[in-house]
Amino acid sequence: MNKKFLLFGLVAMVGFVTLTAFGGKTKEQQLKEIQDAVTAKLETYRAELTTACDARVATEAEKRFQEVLAARAAEAGLKPAAAKPGGKKVTAPKGPTAPVKPTAPTNTGTSRPGATQRDVTPTPVERPGATNKSTAPAPVARPGAKQREGGN
Repeated sequence: MNKKFLLFGLVAMVGFVTLTAFGGKTKEQQLKEIQDAVTAKLETYRAELTTACDARVATEAEKRFQEVLAARAAEAGLKPAAAKPGGKKVTAPKGPTAPVKPTAPTNTGTSRPGATQRDVTPTPVERPGATNKSTAPAPVARPGAKQREGGN
């Protein structure tokens, strides 16, 4: 009788240890928890790196902006902008700016909502430094080059 109780107690203890050692979870559940933990760690690391990168970019952009302001001030013959002790920056006074073009009027001539006007065409935006395609020089043929038909 004692052997039966000892054997039953040993089997119960082994079963209890086996079930509690893995937390009652299957291997798939454990792998999913591990993957979720790794993903969370990677997300926090990625957020830290993004924040650090944004800070470096902002610092470099501010530095280049101050260099451009100093260069413009030097061109205009003014002293470069100096920083106040309070942390605010003093900038050189701006020269005359380009006049602001009036915006196109909104579509108010329609009689029903959602209707479009067919005769209204958008005006092209002029950018400084852009070449006008109508005044661009034609390509010049190189001396000694063979003329081919068929394009490319």
